[in-house]
Amino acid sequence: MISQDLAVSDHAEQAVLGAMLQSPEAWREVSSLESSDFADSRHRITFTAMQRLAGQGKPIDYVLLTEELEQAGDLDNAGGPQYIGDLINEVVAENAAHYVERVREASQRRQVARWLDEAHEAIAKPGADPVAILADLQARTLATTPNPLASY
Repeated sequence: MISQDLAVSDHAEQAVLGAMLQSPEAWREVSSLESSDFADSRHRITFTAMQRLAGQGKPIDYVLLTEELEQAGDLDNAGGPQYIGDLINEVVAENAAHYVERVREASQRRQVARWLDEAHEAIAKPGADPVAILADLQARTLATTPNPLASY
């Protein structure tokens, strides 16, 4: 089993969420992420609630976010009101793009680690076809890697 602890960027995740709470402009940088990009379940829950607020055209701030989380029954699972409040102090909103990239990279590392774990399990089975397993890994990689020639 590949250790996925190396692929976690907890402070970067907190910084992304904090940037969203500090500045409405941060949403432009952060909206490219998905909740699955966050390793910490509290951050996935919080980000999902922020997405709901943004989708409703509401601002993302402490009061509306904690209300949204409470209405969904997720406030405690998101770390509680104190934790949400602490996120605001985690970052300077102007650095949101940097933190978004760190979260995205950590998410990609976790994804590759899952693929390798699956390939390891598959190859350990009697009669496993190594060529097919490698082809599957290659197809997954190509499906998630931007084509560098696409801009030509």
